[in-house]
Amino acid sequence: MITWLQHDAYLKELKALHKTTRSIEKDIEKVKRLLVAHFYIEQTKGGVISPGKIHRITVDNDVTGRELWKVEVIVPGLKPNLWPRLWFMVDGETVTFLAIASHKTNYDNNEIDRIVIERYKDILDL
Repeated sequence: MITWLQHDAYLKELKALHKTTRSIEKDIEKVKRLLVAHFYIEQTKGGVISPGKIHRITVDNDVTGRELWKVEVIVPGLKPNLWPRLWFMVDGETVTFLAIASHKTNYDNNEIDRIVIERYKDILDL
């Protein structure tokens, strides 16, 4: 059984994104199903989401078994370059959503990666 967790700051970002992208919660539910197939179902492991749509984030002094990833959230009606990006941590049977951002808000990828790594370390300290 997969456990889904959310960082508090992610929830604030999701709420703000919902104002411009009404279907975002439904679209994230679709992503959850894809992530289960991509990471946890042996027959489809690693092959459900194309490499251009999911990216592993490298962290210095990474802790074994925990990985940071970024995936694109497909939103019908938006151009692919405007699809929100969702950053998350995989730790065994637990997936923690750390951040979500859209190019509609003109985010800086390096800045979000830095923030996500801070949130990742924050979760590890708990």
